[in-house]
Amino acid sequence: MKINAFWRTATNLVLGRTRAVAHLLGAMMLMFLGGTVAVGAPPNIMLITGDDLGLQLGCYGDHTITTPNMDRLATEGVRFEAAYVTQSSCSSSRSSIFTGLYPHQNGQIGLAHGGQGFKMDRAWPTLPAILKQTGYRTGHLGKVHVFPNAAFKWDFETQGTRDIQQVRQDFVAFLHSGKGPFFLKLSFLDPHDDIPDQVAGVPAQPLAHDAVKDFPWSPGGRSESKRTPASFYNSVKRMDEALGLVLKALDESGQADNTLVIFLGDNGPPFPRGKQSCYESGLQEPLLIRWPGHAKAGLVRDEFVSTVDFLPTVLAAAGVPIPKVTAELTEGRSLLPLLEGKPAPQWRKTLFGEMNFHTPTLFHPARSVREGKYKLIQNLMPSAKVPAIEFFDLSIDPYEFKNLADVRDLASIRDGMLQELMDWRKKTNDPLLNPATLREWSRIPSHLDQPTGTYVGNGKSKSGGKATKE
Repeated sequence: MKINAFWRTATNLVLGRTRAVAHLLGAMMLMFLGGTVAVGAPPNIMLITGDDLGLQLGCYGDHTITTPNMDRLATEGVRFEAAYVTQSSCSSSRSSIFTGLYPHQNGQIGLAHGGQGFKMDRAWPTLPAILKQTGYRTGHLGKVHVFPNAAFKWDFETQGTRDIQQVRQDFVAFLHSGKGPFFLKLSFLDPHDDIPDQVAGVPAQPLAHDAVKDFPWSPGGRSESKRTPASFYNSVKRMDEALGLVLKALDESGQADNTLVIFLGDNGPPFPRGKQSCYESGLQEPLLIRWPGHAKAGLVRDEFVSTVDFLPTVLAAAGVPIPKVTAELTEGRSLLPLLEGKPAPQWRKTLFGEMNFHTPTLFHPARSVREGKYKLIQNLMPSAKVPAIEFFDLSIDPYEFKNLADVRDLASIRDGMLQELMDWRKKTNDPLLNPATLREWSRIPSHLDQPTGTYVGNGKSKSGGKATKE
């Protein structure tokens, strides 16, 4: 009987049949691996994204409009000065947030549109699927925009996030939909391109289209749908008001003190030299993290942070181990020591980014690396208008207009960064190191056949099954 009882206990530990046991087992494994882990009851986790949002927030020094609710998160939590997405395109960026892998690793190299689009090359472990296995209830408000659907496990789903009162109602409905710790992905559609200046009367006093100057990194630029910067700011203002309603509802629920809130943009603004580029205005994003009792209020960190860090961070906070298949590949690391204000002398000194597809007909393959004040972009399909190498000193040229690639005095720095970029591409098994794969991907639009989606993974073009629109 004693032996049988022992094995029942061991089985419960392995399978994680209760939240408490799963949390304890995860904490033990993380400590064994040398990771930082939170103790106590598993926290609720809210991951909030602004669609096409850049650094247009008051707490990042842009006072074109007021953003009191985003600024509140910065005051009550940690603001990151050097946070970056992996690719400046919605689906690819979000795939890294969910999986801890670069797009060229997980296969989500372009938009996950139904009919014609891309999907991950397998159902990689994602944050909602992993957390659901350990007892979390999961939900998303707004779009997920990563395929395949099998990689996600949602208990609660809604789509629209333009009407701020509807967002609040959906959020409250989710809070009341179950008990226990939760993981919620809130995806604001604002300030994505092609959204009107007002939705349901919000904002109450939108900016006139001639009231705002061009973005300094995109002089004379207009979005694909000819939106002006003023129209973009109107959408940011609406999103900030929606965020305020959600945070107020969280406060009123009594769960704010045990909720980790992560807020960021998924890629840069939809203007020339922003979204779909490897420039700073495409890859650099706001990142605000609030976690009462854990994240030091008002702290500002300047370390290089990537969205591949989100999966390790969230799982460490929840006391859940990183799946082996992910741990073997991810370059992400937990941000918990940074949130706590601890010194991080061994933190990464270089940061990498990429661009593959946006839509199947928009293929601009590039890889980028940042180190200190320097930035290098390698364009993999150069042309008369697109140089093979772009090299910038961001301390004197923050908007990346003066290419220093041919400056002799900087050649050793340029070549050293180019080698670091090549080493990273080899380490992460970049399929575009193979010239044949680059040629194949450049021909993908001619391979697409409606209504079956097409995705690319591991260097091979593959036809998927029926794709559903998200």
